[in-house]
Amino acid sequence: MSVPVLKLDRSTGLSMIKGKVAGVKNELIVDTGSPWELLVPYETALKNKWIDGSEPQYDPRIVDRRAVRVNKEIDFEFGRCKLSFREVVAWDLEHFAGGTNCIVGIKFLNRFRFEFDFGSGELRLHARDSRPEFPKKAAAISLQQIRNDAFLLRAAVGNVFGWFLWDTGAETSALFQPAIEQINSKVAKSLKWQMPKEHTLTGGNSRITKDFVIPQVTLSGFAPGSKRIGLIYDDVTFNAIDFPLHQAGLEGSCGLPLMGLINDDIFGSERVLYDPDYSCLWVVN
Repeated sequence: MSVPVLKLDRSTGLSMIKGKVAGVKNELIVDTGSPWELLVPYETALKNKWIDGSEPQYDPRIVDRRAVRVNKEIDFEFGRCKLSFREVVAWDLEHFAGGTNCIVGIKFLNRFRFEFDFGSGELRLHARDSRPEFPKKAAAISLQQIRNDAFLLRAAVGNVFGWFLWDTGAETSALFQPAIEQINSKVAKSLKWQMPKEHTLTGGNSRITKDFVIPQVTLSGFAPGSKRIGLIYDDVTFNAIDFPLHQAGLEGSCGLPLMGLINDDIFGSERVLYDPDYSCLWVVN
């Protein structure tokens, strides 16, 4: 059986794929930071009569924007492949960058052993019960899934240990302010904070800084048969963000501090394969 392959476009800073959603050509954001199968813009769902505007909020905790369930499966076509999104949410994100695009989330990716090949620009959707060939020299990075809400990568920055959210839908990687203060209080004091604004990193109003560089980040892990335990990345670019409420929300589930989020930029041209059996990412360049 052939493996579905989608072309991956990173030119906008986001991981984008192309296909037909309900028969209409669309560019979709692949977002490992989104817990749903598919998010569609609220106005798109209204226009296509997937909703009528009277539906209750999908999650009562979401009070600052419209988010409702679409009670139908939505077909997704690319090349000769056809799949269906089973859990679809219409969300009012039109005012965000990329908010007019559909978003593919964790619950969809979890149906596969998905593989990002950033060198060739491809997303491969291996069957969940398959054993895809992967180079023996691959390194293992620990990946912990918290419910269906987030993928977490175990990491170390200097002598600070914790987790990063793996968020392919983020335009930048970001460190949360409490983590920066632990890593280097001088850096924290010198950051030039912008005025609070709403953006996709938080879904609410938070302050953020311009880019700064961390000299070394270690993504660590262990898996049977791996000779390389984790990877070290030099000169990693981050924003800083004062987002402690989000940090507190997940820390209780993972046992270590949540230091921030990492997008795909850190992997460069590497291949990254999700392995649910060993709860890790296999990474090779």
